[in-house]
Amino acid sequence: MIFKRQVTLLKELIYSRKYNSVQHYAELFQVSTRTIHFDLDVLEDIVKEYHCRIVKKPGKGIFLDGKENDKNKLLHSLQNYSRFSNLSPAERQIQILEKLVNEERLSYKLLSQKYFVSRTSIAKDFKVIKEMCSKEGVLLEYDNDGTFLVGHEKNLQSLLKKLYLRKFEQNYYRFPNNLIEYKQFLLDTDNSLPHSFIEETFNIVCTIGEKYNLADHYLISLQNTLIVLCLRVYRNKHHEQGNGYVFEKVQQLGTYFVANEIAEEIEKKLNISLSEEDIVYINECLIANGIENLNITSNHGYYSKLVQDLIKKFSKIINTNLTKDKKLYKGLLTHIVPMIYRLNNNIRLQNPLIKEIKKQYSVMFNITWFVLVDLESKLNIHIPEDEIGFIMVHFQSALERHEDIKKVLIVCPTGIVTSELLEARIKKYLPSLNLYEVVSVQNLNPANFKKFDYIISTVPLEVKNFDSNRIFFISPIPTDKELKELTNLMTDKIFNAQAFYTINEYNREVKINNFLLPNSIFVNNHFNSMKEILEYLISYLEHEDLVTPLYRKSVFDREATSSTALETGVAIPHGNPDYVKKTSISILVNSKKVHWGNEKVDIIILLSVAKNDVNHISSIISQIYDVISDRNRMETVFFGKSKENIYDYFYDHY
Repeated sequence: MIFKRQVTLLKELIYSRKYNSVQHYAELFQVSTRTIHFDLDVLEDIVKEYHCRIVKKPGKGIFLDGKENDKNKLLHSLQNYSRFSNLSPAERQIQILEKLVNEERLSYKLLSQKYFVSRTSIAKDFKVIKEMCSKEGVLLEYDNDGTFLVGHEKNLQSLLKKLYLRKFEQNYYRFPNNLIEYKQFLLDTDNSLPHSFIEETFNIVCTIGEKYNLADHYLISLQNTLIVLCLRVYRNKHHEQGNGYVFEKVQQLGTYFVANEIAEEIEKKLNISLSEEDIVYINECLIANGIENLNITSNHGYYSKLVQDLIKKFSKIINTNLTKDKKLYKGLLTHIVPMIYRLNNNIRLQNPLIKEIKKQYSVMFNITWFVLVDLESKLNIHIPEDEIGFIMVHFQSALERHEDIKKVLIVCPTGIVTSELLEARIKKYLPSLNLYEVVSVQNLNPANFKKFDYIISTVPLEVKNFDSNRIFFISPIPTDKELKELTNLMTDKIFNAQAFYTINEYNREVKINNFLLPNSIFVNNHFNSMKEILEYLISYLEHEDLVTPLYRKSVFDREATSSTALETGVAIPHGNPDYVKKTSISILVNSKKVHWGNEKVDIIILLSVAKNDVNHISSIISQIYDVISDRNRMETVFFGKSKENIYDYFYDHY
């Protein structure tokens, strides 16, 4: 992109009828001559697109050479500068992708001119766009007229749905909280969508939501589906005809009559005609968004067994019996049946809180993944992290109901670093399955205290209508001794002895050093990618006969489904326990950070758990998170240390 100063400089060059020195422009803009030379280099690529060039002559200065008609076109293009120049690459990519989905053919040259960036920048944009398209089965192709998209209608609509949600995320840095918020966003920001489409599909979805008691994330997904479908049908784009077997099967589904009613309502209100294949598509999306179909219900005996097995497995891992929790059983069954349908039909449901879930509930998230491994194998599916997050919430809620897990508010001074350090140190000593929220003094709202069971504060508090016995004061950077005293105090006053034993099982039974050997710790490495690191670690495991050949693929599949990297700079990859012969933990310390999903990491802990040790996964993961939840502690433990030093640390502390 070019800066405002560079645009003004370009205008001066266009208007000028003579050579002017670099010093002249430096004084005009009150910058150094070096800065002007830099600006000229940037502008060189821009003016070339309009068949102009910046001529530099020693002793005379600089001059914009070109035909008057070309200069006028260049000047006219600058009028759009304020509209497009401040776009981030991500915002620009969304705009380009939207044009492609709307069947425009785009050239690098015209896009470069429109957005005031080089062709190299546009090429980088298309590299990102190509990756987005490939995930939806859509191809990016080109001919003499420009670049365009090729794909089945179902894939193109899926891409367009993700585009709308990404636009929302680009504006608010999160996913929509509810259907009304999302509808208003579309009305306010999207000129390509007729308002009648937005309003009518909103009304239809609200009616369905009330009738079937659907959650907000399902409603948003369904609204997205209907808006995109209506827009494409309006442009005479319909879903392709499926084979007879699939269509006959779909017509028998219990929700098909609902899809047909929706189609009739759409045709009546929006004056468009839907094909049979479009109605089949609506029906698929109804099932995928939580409206239970009657045929699947008749097979609930099969799915019931799957859910019961999940609950039993989870109960064993956390040493808490949740098999009698009817709410958990019903919640999982209601979610998993349509989830299986979604995954078998390549329909993705986005979880608006997945980032927060992976950060705040990291132990529970990984336990849930281990619980779901057998389900993936039985049904031959890969469960993405969004779905794992939804399922984890059901288990977390059940655990809270059973163990009466406490909500703890941590009050600290201003400063992200201080608050993160404090939270990490408190979590090290207090139960890892408790719910913690951190708030600064400036953002403290006493009215919200009633939402928490206990408060840990580093500053004096004057609190009314809150039991003072449930407030604990510590230093802003507490010592180990102080935290141990806090643990004992809270344990004595609050936690039931059995619950405390359950959550801290790892302190009494399984020790992490049982699975760690000096030879499985690798320091001073210089790898350049995630692939190189995983290949190296898995090859070691295969050489030691600790895993089967299928383990390698399961680890890479896990990363493709959901990255195991954390923002502290560590990754905890793990694969299917079915392919592990003997449980082991491998640690690799790299000399530089490498890309791992959306994070960069330099410490990798490969967790290979055999099936007969899965019940101890809670203990193992909790101990690992004790170390890796705090970057400072990680650097102390891993960097500049020999493999023997690292092994001794775990042996002494765990």
